[in-house]
Amino acid sequence: MKRKNRGVALVVALLLSTSLVTGCGPSQTKSLDPSRMVKTIEIWTMTPEYSQDRYEAALMIADWWKQLGLDIQVKPMEQAVVSKQTRTPPWDFDTFMLEWAGSPERIDPQLFIYQIFHSSQDVEGGNNRSGYRSPKFDDVAAAQMQETDLEKRREYVLKAQELLAEDVPVITLYFRNMRQAYNHERFSGIVEMPGVGINNIWTLLQAEPKTADRVLRIAHRQDCDNLNPMASFIITDWQILYLIYDTLVRIGPDGKPVPSAASSWEFKSPTVLQVQLKEGLKFHDGKALTAEDVKFTFEYALKWGMPKVAGFVKPVKAVRVIGNNVLEIETSRPTGSLVTGTLAAVPILPKHVWEGLLEREKIAKPADWENVRPVGSGPFKFKYWRRGEEISLETFKEYHTPAKIDGILQTVYPSPDAVLGAMELGKADLTNQELAPIHADKAAQIKHLTVTETPGIGWAYIGLNMRREPFSDPVFRQALAHATNCAELVEVLLDGHGVPGGAGRVISPANAFWHNPNVKQHEFSIDLARKLLADAGYEWDKEGRLYYPAARK
Repeated sequence: MKRKNRGVALVVALLLSTSLVTGCGPSQTKSLDPSRMVKTIEIWTMTPEYSQDRYEAALMIADWWKQLGLDIQVKPMEQAVVSKQTRTPPWDFDTFMLEWAGSPERIDPQLFIYQIFHSSQDVEGGNNRSGYRSPKFDDVAAAQMQETDLEKRREYVLKAQELLAEDVPVITLYFRNMRQAYNHERFSGIVEMPGVGINNIWTLLQAEPKTADRVLRIAHRQDCDNLNPMASFIITDWQILYLIYDTLVRIGPDGKPVPSAASSWEFKSPTVLQVQLKEGLKFHDGKALTAEDVKFTFEYALKWGMPKVAGFVKPVKAVRVIGNNVLEIETSRPTGSLVTGTLAAVPILPKHVWEGLLEREKIAKPADWENVRPVGSGPFKFKYWRRGEEISLETFKEYHTPAKIDGILQTVYPSPDAVLGAMELGKADLTNQELAPIHADKAAQIKHLTVTETPGIGWAYIGLNMRREPFSDPVFRQALAHATNCAELVEVLLDGHGVPGGAGRVISPANAFWHNPNVKQHEFSIDLARKLLADAGYEWDKEGRLYYPAARK
């Protein structure tokens, strides 16, 4: 366990800090205008109860940044509060720490390039929380979105990562490896999926029971919020929704698109994709699934918004039914992520359930519906949900590729210790979240458990509010990147089970096709960070506090 080394590291850091303040560059003897002093910077992070590593990461970053002459305050907050306030006007924050989880549709780079960093997403509710605005980057991000030639699109994606490394709207801290456990005495056929781990659609379709009990029990740390695809946007909900609702395409373990409700697809022009559905598709209530349901879904999502997949739906201009099982999807522009993003992300809604919903339920919009018994066409049927306790799904035997298990029971456990205890006692078969290093090591000693370690595509990061000083200055942001030791974060907080991040590293090395290994690295160096600031005109007073350049407007 390497967290114990953090105390030693901090002592060394403080000694270095003292040395740097007094020994690097000329000491200030003249008085500086107090209005030029860089004000206190807040780091919004998670509470230690929610995320111990992100809380401790904030403390370590604060220690490094203080060596630049900054006054830093770490502010632990609820995850939901940080998430909401950083995407809501007036964007009253300095920096924040969040983490993008890995999921199959995020193997496509659309989210991590366009939806997080394009200036059009710097709006209320948008994902461009940093307020990053760069016409040069916008051109590249838009070009990758529209390019349908895979290799040409890849070149744009690689270029986008290089621009992010130069502009530093966020600093990626690390890509954590997902260490999970499953009971190999009860199930075989568990599939490891890069970036997603072992709790994925392929495990749930291919797992084979080794005992008479054929229900796979998943240990989860968080309950679902709601099961309305027109309202939900959190990953926990969608882990269940994507089992209940089918999509036209699923992303395979190798990252490539696999036909699901669709049997095939073909581009008829750069903006028109023809899709053929499989024969004999059914919803869980026995009604047939046809091209009309797919057309209805896209038109419904365009009209009312489907927050989780809004960015994937937006390019769709029209959907035309060509036959009972054939349709055409027309986009307003060529869209490179149409198959791997849109077709894999948008859940197919039953038209006969959702049409006329507002009048029938007397609600203002679809997002207001509780959808207490969701009806889909996915591999598992909703059975029951006891909020805060467990949710149960049973296998849909008429699915086009039915699962080998009889169902899923997902149970919420209050702590990582409780998850490990349930796995040890045989009350749970598979962990959803990654295990902390200490729990993974203990699980590996339990004879009926196998511990897996899967490279992640999600990333933890610290975002910088570029709408305000000092983060509006690119030199200041680059200095912060040099003063953030991502390698040490991985060693100390993840016990080495992860990959260091860095500015511009928003595509994980595990997502090899889209990852740019040549992105500029900001070497960890407090000396270099201070030199960048000094060269740009920043100054320090005799107490070592940082001041803006005199020429600043």
